[in-house]
Amino acid sequence: MADQDRLAVRLLASFTATPMEPVLSYWWSRLALAPAPTIAPYGQLIQPLLGLTGQDGPDPFAATVVLLRWEDWLRYLPQRPDPMRAGVVMERRLAEFADVLALAAPNLSGPVLILVCPPSATWAKPDRAGTLAYLNAQLDTIASTLDRLHVGHVAGLAARYRPTTTNDQRADDLAHMPYQPAFFTALATVVVRAVLALSTRTRRHLLLDPLRSLYPPTAGRPVDLAWRRQLPILVGQSRRLGLLAVRPGLGTEPLIESGPELRLLRHRDALRCLGGSSDPPNEQPAAAIRRLVDRGAVDPGDAVLLDANPALCAEAAAAVPGLATVSLNGDPAQVPDAVDHLWVFDGGHLLPKGPVRTDGLALPPELLPGPTTTPTDLAELHRVVQRWRREHHLAYRAK
Repeated sequence: MADQDRLAVRLLASFTATPMEPVLSYWWSRLALAPAPTIAPYGQLIQPLLGLTGQDGPDPFAATVVLLRWEDWLRYLPQRPDPMRAGVVMERRLAEFADVLALAAPNLSGPVLILVCPPSATWAKPDRAGTLAYLNAQLDTIASTLDRLHVGHVAGLAARYRPTTTNDQRADDLAHMPYQPAFFTALATVVVRAVLALSTRTRRHLLLDPLRSLYPPTAGRPVDLAWRRQLPILVGQSRRLGLLAVRPGLGTEPLIESGPELRLLRHRDALRCLGGSSDPPNEQPAAAIRRLVDRGAVDPGDAVLLDANPALCAEAAAAVPGLATVSLNGDPAQVPDAVDHLWVFDGGHLLPKGPVRTDGLALPPELLPGPTTTPTDLAELHRVVQRWRREHHLAYRAK
């Protein structure tokens, strides 16, 4: 199996996680990955961690995900304690868990990701918010001491899919399945995105011909302004923006001074110019990028092209294998939502302390979901997954 399509993921959960299996299978099929993720036996967090040691040393194409809902550590106590005593019990369990992480993490074959999952309605009450906030802060402190340990919070990550309901109290009581089926779809999708953010190669350079797309005199649409406001977010702390060219007679300095976003990026040393005022008019950016690649100035596997013309994006992707492209179009009001659903930008951005990987998994950019290829609304995404599940089941039975 080639490294570019191999990603071994082990999933541990403090609750019943089997509703996530078909969703994980859907994403693994769509992303052309193998082997299928494995889910540890119900409720086991400690022993699987101690047993998941790398037999052949560190593996950059493996990851361990722990789904943790704090209150699950209280489920099988003889008596449910009051909230104050419950906080003490959970803090003690967290300390024990931290000892196991410290013991196991150096021997695991890949990064460990702990995703804190939303509480039940009982534990979402205001009088318990302080306890959960304290536990979250303690977990963040533990993560800061272990290089390959990362923490994310599902509620915030799943919010971009706009779930309407989260908890299923009846299923939680009967089978320890705490969430609605659609939210399990969101949870599994968050797991996949977070694992890819940790495991795939980070595209560290954004390429933009500013006079073609976002800046005057040729640009001026409301959608251009909306995308311009997103540039500092897209660049973040781990990327640089490369200006592909400017027109003859127009130097880079007036252009940068015309846009506060460009001035901000220059101040952060996150801006570089790949062209100058002596360049000919750049009406064929795909060819220009090809020349930059040939000169070694741009690594297509490390870059994303931003352009207002979808046809040009398609042309550039065809001319430069490995180059990811994003079309800067759409409803201006939907631009922030579109940014949230561009998986190509997740590396080094989706998770706190997210690594900038130069040696990670190199997925073909056309496989990475975006707002034009994947539903951004949870209800529609859940229907897509369920339809795939039925078709996959029928195809399997027909063999």
